[in-house]
Amino acid sequence: MKDGRDLADHCVAFGASQGASYVEARFVKDRVRSLAFRNSAPISGGMTPSSGIGIRVLIDGNMGFASFDRMKKDLAEDAILAACKMAKGAKRDAPIDLGDPISKEAKWGVKVREKFSDVSTEQMLQVSADINEAMEGLESYVLLFSPSESEKYLVTNEGTRNEASLALLTIMVIITAKGKLGSEQRYIDLTQVGGWERIKESNVIEFLNDEVSRLKKSAEKAEKLDELLSAPIDMVVGH
Repeated sequence: MKDGRDLADHCVAFGASQGASYVEARFVKDRVRSLAFRNSAPISGGMTPSSGIGIRVLIDGNMGFASFDRMKKDLAEDAILAACKMAKGAKRDAPIDLGDPISKEAKWGVKVREKFSDVSTEQMLQVSADINEAMEGLESYVLLFSPSESEKYLVTNEGTRNEASLALLTIMVIITAKGKLGSEQRYIDLTQVGGWERIKESNVIEFLNDEVSRLKKSAEKAEKLDELLSAPIDMVVGH
């Protein structure tokens, strides 16, 4: 087998040979590079490649499922047999009807000017350092910086073949600022679709600088919890 796509095609053909009226195979290949920090100290990091195929089969109105994460022909056939056994062993009062067959071919992908796979570790560490610098003055914070690339392929015995490629720039922070009487905390998810160019295009560093500044001001105005609970509280009661 050349790659996961070829193996997904084999899964569909093999499933049909086992008597399945419908067979679907989904191949997904991910590459995730991640760095995590707590109060500027690194707590984890690395590159994680992963791939796998998920399978669905329909036999006599019953559905069976299986998956595997090593791209080997014997494991693919074992998974198909397991899914077929599940379907044959199921007993439904109302058989599953997927309707008329659908045959569609499509291919799409996120346009990326700077691939994450081409970004050096030094570049990632520099941007991480800039983000950490934007967090200065906070009581505490947690940062997850995780670019990822994915390839996906869906094939069925009805003739459908869909291919997709996706790039995500994940930046998530939990920031806490402390004032004289209380504190404020905020969770910010800056996940974006696109390549490394999104770092500059979305002004991530400037945005986080502004958010940290606003949080500090809110913390300075924060009151003690017992004082808040003893004061009148406005409440809106719906129907």
